[in-house]
Formats: sequence, structure tokens, C-alpha cells
Amino acid sequence: MKTENELKKAFFEEYDGFSDKRIRDLSKGSIFIVDDRTTGDVGANKKLLSNFCSIFATVKSATEVEVRLSGNVPTGTSVEEWLSKNGHHLETQNTTRLTFSVTPNNFNKIQYLASSIREIVRRGAPRYDEPSYKYICPRTADSLERLDSLLCKCWVHKC
Repeated sequence: MKTENELKKAFFEEYDGFSDKRIRDLSKGSIFIVDDRTTGDVGANKKLLSNFCSIFATVKSATEVEVRLSGNVPTGTSVEEWLSKNGHHLETQNTTRLTFSVTPNNFNKIQYLASSIREIVRRGAPRYDEPSYKYICPRTADSLERLDSLLCKCWVHKC
């Protein structure tokens, strides 16, 4: 990936535009919704359901992307281990949030986070307290794997 705009273009094409759908100019936007949400994830009040884990990616430069998970961020032993291994923590003020940056040298930690989230609901895993995890964990992991795949394509295979 040579430039920031090339990375933004790859995100724009993969995720059908910026998070603000009014923006079309690559130089003016940088935030993308990467959580694969559908109309079924929105309630009658036009807001995301409370059990949904939102995932945003912000292209900071050609070599840095900030990933932000918020809402019903899956937590469990495997995720806590991932957090401590990578030096991150969950913010829990108004809503649970996890924010971290990735570069071409460490973007594989997205894949490890996805695996850690899947581990919460794998067959034979200890019971989890949040019933929605049965559905949220696989979806969140799938979205993270899609993001990881895009970054691999852009940073390793040079789009």
C-alpha cells in the first residue's frame, strides 16, 4: 500500500463507503463501519440493538488503522488474556469500548482477537453469563476476520 488514499479506497470498496454515507471523497473521510450490520440489527427506534457489538475502523495513515469495538463487546478469559498480552484494556464508562491501532507489523492481532472471541462460545468452553454471546461472538469474530483479510490483502499483498 503506497498511500493513505489507496488504503481508504480498498476500505471504501470492501465496506460500501464511509460510515457517513454522504461522504464520497476519499480525502474527506476516514471512518468505516466494519461490523457487517444489517437492517435486522436495528430496532423500531432506528438505533442498534443493545446486544450488538459495533466495530469501526479509522484509517489514520497508509500504515496505521485504529479499530474500535463498542457496545456489547464480548469478554471472557480468552479475551482478557488477549488484552493483557497486547497491553490493551476495556473502557467501561458509559458503554464498553476497546480501541487499539494496528500497523503492517502487528495487524495479525486482529485475527488473534477474533479467535479469542470465538473461544468464549466454543463447544466445551465454560458457561458465559451473557445469553446474546451465542450469536454476538461468532458475528463479531467474522467481522474482525473480514477486516484482517482486507488488511492482509492491502499490506502484505499490496492490494
